[in-house]
Amino acid sequence: MKRTAAIIIPLLAAVAALSGCNGFAKYNTKNVTIKVDIADISSGYICADFEPSKDAYYIAGAMEITDEYDPVNKPDHFMTLMADSLYRQYLDWRYEYLKDQVSYVADFSSHSLMYGATTRYFVDVEPDTDYWVYSFVVDPNSNQPCGDLYLTTVHTTAVHDGRLFFEATTDDETGFYVYPYSLDTGELSDDIPYTYDIAYSYEIFTYQGQTLEDGIRKYCDNLYATIVRYNLLSSWMAFGVDYEDQSEWLLDGVESYLIIGEFDGGIVNRTVYRFTWHEGEKIELIPCNLSDAS
Repeated sequence: MKRTAAIIIPLLAAVAALSGCNGFAKYNTKNVTIKVDIADISSGYICADFEPSKDAYYIAGAMEITDEYDPVNKPDHFMTLMADSLYRQYLDWRYEYLKDQVSYVADFSSHSLMYGATTRYFVDVEPDTDYWVYSFVVDPNSNQPCGDLYLTTVHTTAVHDGRLFFEATTDDETGFYVYPYSLDTGELSDDIPYTYDIAYSYEIFTYQGQTLEDGIRKYCDNLYATIVRYNLLSSWMAFGVDYEDQSEWLLDGVESYLIIGEFDGGIVNRTVYRFTWHEGEKIELIPCNLSDAS
């Protein structure tokens, strides 16, 4: 619906990562407590608020509950593993930028650690699954954990069965109409949220041999993660019949896809149309039969 956000926000995130300030802000490593509140849970994300009692650098994370880890009985071991894992991810990230001859790269504390009160959206989650949400203080000089582990358990919601099916048409120029119908009644629906977007073929087929189903799924996962992480759900939601002119985003002669799906912990129960726009010609939408519509 609003590709501007999908394009600008990742660029802003990259700029922010590169422009972090090396050198430490005022911080504490002792006698710091962290308040963790679960603000929202869905089938596709966990939203949590973290608030340290003093200025401090800390890690805030979420992971699926598994027998491989025991944070309840071995919190120090768990904190060390999580800190080391995050630092390894940082080294991989830094290596890619240094390899490209970037003149400045943020240090670990400014790139990977939280500071001050923070709201985090964890989007790499599965529906109907148990997760740990955790936090602990880190000394930015040694990158080692300090103090206590703050741990809470949450359960993501299950995904609804598909509630809508979609049809789309175009006007004589560059506008798209989307019609959501209830699967139960067959009537137009006006109370279930959905969204739609245009993706170009090179955004779907990102590697050789990738199927349309895999490409659509990956594109929707990335789009949904961006929407949720930057609190854009309301601006991407549509209800009832919706129309939007897409002239700003249509590329002449480029095979493209109109992707429509329900908002339910992701962009799910999708309907996809293929088209190629040519300036001055009416768009022909061709339905795509996806073997995996979830």
